[in-house]
This record gives sequence, structure tokens and C-alpha cells, in this order.
Amino acid sequence: MKQFDGGEATRKMFDRERLRERRRRQRQRVVACCKQLAAFLFSHIGLASMVVAYHIMGGFLFRAIEAPFEQRVKVKVSNFSASSGNCFVVLFVLSYSFAFSSP
Repeated sequence: MKQFDGGEATRKMFDRERLRERRRRQRQRVVACCKQLAAFLFSHIGLASMVVAYHIMGGFLFRAIEAPFEQRVKVKVSNFSASSGNCFVVLFVLSYSFAFSSP
């Protein structure tokens, strides 16, 4: 009859138990970290920083969406003012003279 010495089999069992315990502790640390992150995000400081980040990202997004349209408008306005620059002066002089002319 073979006698059980408990050497190798016992060591493997303890190694598996240690590995299982280490994984459980790591999982607990991750869960605790997630809880702390959630608590911070829902605090006043966390909510305020999320609002600030939301506004900054919204500004960049608005700028990215509206920039091509703004460039086209600027080009149209500059072309219009360059082609009719003297027209504005003439209109201003005429309106000034009609406003202050004697009856």
C-alpha cells in the first residue's frame, strides 16, 4: 500500500488557495477603487469639474462644427466691403446731410 506523504499534492492545493485569495483581494481593491471614484464624481468637487470639462469639450466641438461656416461668412463680408467701400461713405454723407439740413 502506498503511503500518502502530502508533499507535492498539499503544496499544489495551497498554491491554488493562495492564488484564489490573491485574486479575491485584487477584485476587492478594484471594487473599492471604483467606489471611491464614484463617490468623488458625485461629490460637489467632482460634479463641478465634470461641468467644467463638459463646457470645454462643448466649446471645442462647437468650434469644430461652426468654423467652416464662419470662414465662408468672413470671406463674403470682406469681398462685399472691398467692392462697395465707397458706397458706405456716400450713404453716410447723404444721411448726415438729410438729418441736419434746415427745413
